[in-house]
Amino acid sequence: MPVSSQPSYTVIIASNAGDRPYRFEVPVSWLKALAFLGFCSLLFFADIAIDYVGLLPRAREHETLSVENASLSNSKLVLEKRLYSMSADLDRVQTLTQKLRRISKLADENQIITPVDESAARSPASTPVTPSMKLASIPSANLAEQVNGVLRESQVREQELLETWGELSDRQNLLAAIPSIKPIHGGYYSSPFGYRYDPINGRPLLHAGIDIAAPWGTAVRAPADGVVSYVGYEGGYGNLVAIDHGYGVTTRYAHNSKILVHQGQPVKRWDIISIVGSTGHSTGSHVHYEVRVHGMPVDPQNYILQEE
Repeated sequence: MPVSSQPSYTVIIASNAGDRPYRFEVPVSWLKALAFLGFCSLLFFADIAIDYVGLLPRAREHETLSVENASLSNSKLVLEKRLYSMSADLDRVQTLTQKLRRISKLADENQIITPVDESAARSPASTPVTPSMKLASIPSANLAEQVNGVLRESQVREQELLETWGELSDRQNLLAAIPSIKPIHGGYYSSPFGYRYDPINGRPLLHAGIDIAAPWGTAVRAPADGVVSYVGYEGGYGNLVAIDHGYGVTTRYAHNSKILVHQGQPVKRWDIISIVGSTGHSTGSHVHYEVRVHGMPVDPQNYILQEE
């Protein structure tokens, strides 16, 4: 047998069944190479294990931060919604206070009311104040300061409302006689008070009331106590009802399909007086609602404290 040129190990594999044994030689250089590869693999996996152990705290920290960020985002969203709601409530309180002040002024029977309410003189290009605009107008740098600002303003408005209501609390007859509810349940405001192009003749005219669109047959209710002062058919108004509430205040309801009261009849707030229709100069089923103070038309929406 020729002698190997390099050192090696002979591996013999024998079977218990008596078969011929199998033998082969493994050079020492192969074993060294395998040992080197094994050592390198051990170092590689050890490095991976060390990196993994080191990343575990960072992974837990990242998970904690993610949870905290999600919680903060939800809290911020809830706070923003609450702030928007508070601002909307503040607008409603302010509007109600203004309406109550207008009502309280009616106690002075010598007061002179101009024919056109201030809302009618509003420029068409003017933009009404919305809650979102109110939020933007608060100069605070963060939500917490904005909330505090709205809370402070709401306290002021609430106090003004309480003071105004206190002035009216002893005037029960006046309160009962002032129109303060929407004359029909449901419906929507289809035309505001003020100057507009008349839909019938196309000319710019003063729209002396507001139009509330509603289905034919909807009940029209008295918005305050009073006495029916007129029932009849009047030109463009169609079937018209007028109520004298005293204190120089009258209301008118036009385009009715049917009138359910008669002249001189006393009525109470919420009493049904007529049925919505489209008589007279009308482009659809609705009620034309007017409020007049000492004979002068004013914006009825300024006296609607309760929509439904």
